[in-house]
Amino acid sequence: FFFFKQKTAYEMLRSLVGSEMCIRDSFNSLLFLIIGKILMGVGGARLLARKYVAINIIDSAKTKYASFYVFFCAFGLTMGPAMASMFEYLPEFSVFSMQIKSFNLPAWVMVFAWAIFLVVFLIKFQDPYKLNNLSLIHI
Repeated sequence: FFFFKQKTAYEMLRSLVGSEMCIRDSFNSLLFLIIGKILMGVGGARLLARKYVAINIIDSAKTKYASFYVFFCAFGLTMGPAMASMFEYLPEFSVFSMQIKSFNLPAWVMVFAWAIFLVVFLIKFQDPYKLNNLSLIHI
């Protein structure tokens, strides 16, 4: 059986660490920035989400849920630059001796977003096979 919870939690944790490493760019470390971007961008949960839809959704609903997935991926890709442009005009400040600047504030936002999403996911999500031992979810 293919269990999604562990694999998806790993992908989220990797994105959380990658976002945190991009924050370290404020310490002028090019190595941290490159490793953080690699952790966030290589692989990702795209394949997991598509496999989840392919395995667990009935054939008549696959197109609908695949379309939702593509829409929200595109929405997320457009909101990243929009969020960064909004932060461009905020003044610099510090929290616990960490400098918060316009170029690392989006990474801070993503660290908190990934952390909240990871906690909610680990509490709420259950693999379909563990729920009812069925191979398909009828939605």
